Amino acid sequence: MKIDLQRFHAAFFDEAAEHLAVMESALLDLERAPGDHELLHSIFRAAHSIKGASGTFGFGDIAGFTHHLESLLDRMRDGRIAPTSELVELLLRSQDVLAALVSAAKDGSPLPPELESIVGAIENAQASGPAAGLRVLGHGLRTVPAMPREGLVEGEGDLRSDGRAGSGDPRPARGQGDERPARDQGDLRPAQEPCPTREYLISFQPGPDLLRFGMDPVLVLRDLAGLGEFVEVSADTSRLPELEQIVPDQ
Repeated sequence: MKIDLQRFHAAFFDEAAEHLAVMESALLDLERAPGDHELLHSIFRAAHSIKGASGTFGFGDIAGFTHHLESLLDRMRDGRIAPTSELVELLLRSQDVLAALVSAAKDGSPLPPELESIVGAIENAQASGPAAGLRVLGHGLRTVPAMPREGLVEGEGDLRSDGRAGSGDPRPARGQGDERPARDQGDLRPAQEPCPTREYLISFQPGPDLLRFGMDPVLVLRDLAGLGEFVEVSADTSRLPELEQIVPDQ
């Protein structure tokens, strides 16, 4: 059976356009609210989705660029790099480059000329902070105070659909309420009890059309592996058809 890849490509480009729109909207909101970490999570998820699907279909330029962008976004959402106004501007320009790369893959247009300089700025920002990254782009520099890491953790809850721990994240919240009461000099107990290990039971049941849209279920396991340690992973093969009855795109 011959698989029509053009049909899959069309689905990829449609979804990429949706993810790019989400990225642009969230980045514009991030300009006004640089301390909103949920916006960073939304931008990261959109970039991650584009990277995964583009790699599946062999769009190497898109996957390679988005890998650099995703790495920077990951450092920002973990609080290792603060979302300064200069860095948000770099992300907006990166989103423009990513949109141009998607267009180039779709209609065969040339790669964006600023691709190399933006990649250099992203790498430099990760190594030396956002000010160094903007030097690559020829921007003036100014001192911007780092944003506090507030609101990273809320209360008890479940895992969100993107695989990151949401309100049930076992990490302690930073920012509000981390002042420790004064202790006597003779009190040698730790200021804070260590967080107990938490276990989550996660059931993943993809729909029958998952592969038709270029999604790879292995990516879900890969993302979860970066969030903790697997105690046990098992596959339910009770509904797996016989080999001659398997439909390749389901």
